[in-house]
Amino acid sequence: VHVEKTTDFFQAISRNFCSEALRKALKNPDVLLEDKQKYRLKNGNTCTVSLTQVDGREIVVKRYNIKNFWHGLSRALRPTRAAVSWANAHRLIIYRVAAAAPVALLERRYGPIRRQAYFLAEYIDAPDAVEFFADVTIDYVQKFAVADNIAHVFYKLYLLRLEHGDCKATNIKIVGDKPLLLDLDSMREHRCDWFFSMRHVRDLRRFMRNWQQDKAIQRLLVQAFRAVYKDTGLLDRAGYKN
Repeated sequence: VHVEKTTDFFQAISRNFCSEALRKALKNPDVLLEDKQKYRLKNGNTCTVSLTQVDGREIVVKRYNIKNFWHGLSRALRPTRAAVSWANAHRLIIYRVAAAAPVALLERRYGPIRRQAYFLAEYIDAPDAVEFFADVTIDYVQKFAVADNIAHVFYKLYLLRLEHGDCKATNIKIVGDKPLLLDLDSMREHRCDWFFSMRHVRDLRRFMRNWQQDKAIQRLLVQAFRAVYKDTGLLDRAGYKN
């Protein structure tokens, strides 16, 4: 990782992506978001997300916005959500859990006070989990294989005591038949087994809510998860019952 730090900013760039063009773009990252030729993915109060290209590579740029003075004050001395995403992306690389490759982190600062922050990640051109399971051209065998792989990822997160925190199906891309995780700014590693088990059950419940209207896919996923988890009590608490 290439790191630069001054009283005005902190910047880290993965060396696989580090180039003069990217470093130049990060001097004014809002251009990557506001250019009308770029594709806006999200425009909310707390974050703005766009798809852009740098050096011929498609990159997702996420700016974490400061909504007002009090919001800025509450975030001033804490790690930014961009920094949390950056750290968790590298954490998953170490743990060999597939995630979008981290490209860069930029924090605007005033001494120790953090202000706006930006997280850049590699764009993954693949269907999300909802799109994959809704595709009628994909047969049952392939869907079950993907369901099994998703169950293994969740179980690995369980063994690592990692809470994802936002298990919407849109945050899971299916690349080939492998799941890949996105949106890591809510991910936390827990030490307390009791508290973590509650959070993991919440992740499981949130994931299954994506298919409330599709009982066939729910049954498929329940079957896959119950074949992978050794402690099915967690699945029972989450509503994963045959």
